[in-house]
Amino acid sequence: MAFSIRTKLALGLTPALLALIIVGWTSLSQLAAFDAQAREVEHSLQVLHQLGEMTSKLTEAESTARAVLIAASPRSREEFVQAHGEALEEYRGHLAELRRLTVDNPVQQKRLSAFEPSAARRMGILGQAIQQARKGVPFTGLANGVPAYSE
Repeated sequence: MAFSIRTKLALGLTPALLALIIVGWTSLSQLAAFDAQAREVEHSLQVLHQLGEMTSKLTEAESTARAVLIAASPRSREEFVQAHGEALEEYRGHLAELRRLTVDNPVQQKRLSAFEPSAARRMGILGQAIQQARKGVPFTGLANGVPAYSE
């Protein structure tokens, strides 16, 4: 039984073509899995970046609030008040972005909810101290976590 050249080519190329299709499909599915993992890693990096920025701005807000308390002149005190307000606004923006980025993760949302009141309390205490300093009441330190002033 003699096969024509066309039949021989078809019989010879069919397994190669099938192998090529299988390799291509496998590669495509692996590439899709890799892409999904890359998006997850990118998301995690965004969360970590926002967390770092939020922490940095919270620290900056605390530092500028303390600078208000020890500033010698009213002019420099007001400059620190302005810097404090800006840092606080940026902190709130990063916190909101963290909430948005972690909306799909209840554990992280719970951690943010636990963190927020503590940070708000600290900012409230420092805000009270800033208001007293702007009135000219000398700040003498913290007594049991509450600002103390000399009259």
